[in-house]
Amino acid sequence: MLVISRSDLDHVFGMSDAFAAVAEAARAWSSGTVMVPPRIALRARATGVETLVMPGTVEDTFTGAKIWYAAGDDPGRLPTSSAIIVLIDPTLGEVLLDGELITDLRTGAMTGLAAQQLAPRDASIVSVLGAGIQARAQVLALIHAIPTLSEVRISSRNDGRRDAFVSALARELANAGSSAAVRSVGSPEDACRGADILVAATTARAPVIEDAWVADNALVCGVGSHDRDSAEISRDTVARCGVVVVDTKPGGIDGAGDIADVIAEGRLEREDVLELGQILDGIPASHADREGPRMLKTVGFAAADLIAARAATRLALAANLGRTICLHDRNDIAGEMH
Repeated sequence: MLVISRSDLDHVFGMSDAFAAVAEAARAWSSGTVMVPPRIALRARATGVETLVMPGTVEDTFTGAKIWYAAGDDPGRLPTSSAIIVLIDPTLGEVLLDGELITDLRTGAMTGLAAQQLAPRDASIVSVLGAGIQARAQVLALIHAIPTLSEVRISSRNDGRRDAFVSALARELANAGSSAAVRSVGSPEDACRGADILVAATTARAPVIEDAWVADNALVCGVGSHDRDSAEISRDTVARCGVVVVDTKPGGIDGAGDIADVIAEGRLEREDVLELGQILDGIPASHADREGPRMLKTVGFAAADLIAARAATRLALAANLGRTICLHDRNDIAGEMH
């Protein structure tokens, strides 16, 4: 088995790679060449450990699964939260990868790819609610996708954490050659009003972006909540959106409350919701001229993780990174990794 660590991935897998992998996965999903069963949510009540298991098969050639977990109040020997990806590929063999970086970058890439099609022309201001790992990935992806962005507003409940996050992000963008200004904004309303792109990257179970804050031509994205009883985006906002996009309908509609609640109320038709793979080459003519904000809701899907993991594995092998371990103590394996 080949084991690829976070430090290995840091050397070879970046945002451009994530964009390419997610675009491939979105097209594969839309064309029906991937099989992604509903993810499985589990909770160990005695310890509070929660896991999401996301299996999938791609192009009838390789398979695998991502396991994301949160360790609860007493993590013991576990990180507070993390993810691992297992890849089973006849060409590459068995591969175990750190899943955090891939998850962060592919989620950011979903927003970035959608923004290239859905954001207002010459968008300059992005507002992000949240100051965690995913908020960082969202900003990096949007800076990568939209060259006209000049201002990044960050709002979150914890003033100290937000200010520290903003300082670190500003340094990172500057070191990467971006001239975008990064601002710490205490009020979510002040952060959102006038923004061209609004992103909710939170753990909130109730909407954190109010409809009155969303301009008629804005793009609003929900990337944090990921269960049917949670929603980050106001129902009124979803209902007045001219274009609503999800990564996949089973995940973005059935697996989250943001859009499902509006459909249940009869204010949006399921058939009107588009998937990411349907807009990568432009918004379909049936939707292109619709007025109102535009929306993206993503919860992730296994094909994006697996295609990204396969790409990362190939890059790691080309760079002679990763460590091979003998897991099965067998001598009948057809090929060797190195």
